[in-house]
Amino acid sequence: MSLDKAILEVVENKLKDGFIEKLVEEKLVKGIESALDSSFSSYGDVTKVIEKQIKSVLVPYIENYNYSEHIVKIDHVLTEVIKNSTAPHNAMMENFKRLAVTDIPKKVTVTDIFNKWKEFVAKNVETDKLEIDYDDEPTYENVPVTLEVEENNTTRSWSSRKEMDIILECEHDPNMNRSIRIYKWKDSCIEGWRAEVRADYPLNSLLYLDEFGVYLMQLSQRSPEIEVDTHGDEDYVEVESQPEPEWN
Repeated sequence: MSLDKAILEVVENKLKDGFIEKLVEEKLVKGIESALDSSFSSYGDVTKVIEKQIKSVLVPYIENYNYSEHIVKIDHVLTEVIKNSTAPHNAMMENFKRLAVTDIPKKVTVTDIFNKWKEFVAKNVETDKLEIDYDDEPTYENVPVTLEVEENNTTRSWSSRKEMDIILECEHDPNMNRSIRIYKWKDSCIEGWRAEVRADYPLNSLLYLDEFGVYLMQLSQRSPEIEVDTHGDEDYVEVESQPEPEWN
């Protein structure tokens, strides 16, 4: 039997047993399913017709609906949504405002930085272990703080800049301690020191910055001249928090 006759015989047999009809049926079903999927997709013709009919009914209803009875409820809901959604970011927004609106002068002294830090300590120092003075109105005892300006001995002799560290310490509450790196270029015609924030707490996120951290970032970004008017100082900070009196 020749090859042509063999192929013809196979085709005739498949036509007789319904194989071709079954194959055509399967392809037709897949084609219909594909057409339906396409028609009901986001951009399909059927979807567009359904959307048109829904809009024709809903839009006039919504436009003519009287919302006056629900204005108070809607206002309350919107207020709560805004308050709850923005609450975690309040600190970040406050820090952003402090950075955006700054009163950093062109020249800042080490004493200015010390005073700014003492204000921060007065507001934030831990009070659990502080003695309470019951004379007149109860107050916490004052907290001792110190300032030291130290040369950075790790700077290489071949480095193109000089460096010093401003060390602010509160023995009572180490969480208040801060270190600020200041530097100046050896061969530059620009006089005065500049701040380079160096601290043991995160400065890479507005969300986690405290008030003094924002001030340090301002010094670093605004780059005012820093005058080293003192190499050491000590003081007592008056705590702003008021204790709850425990009368015996």
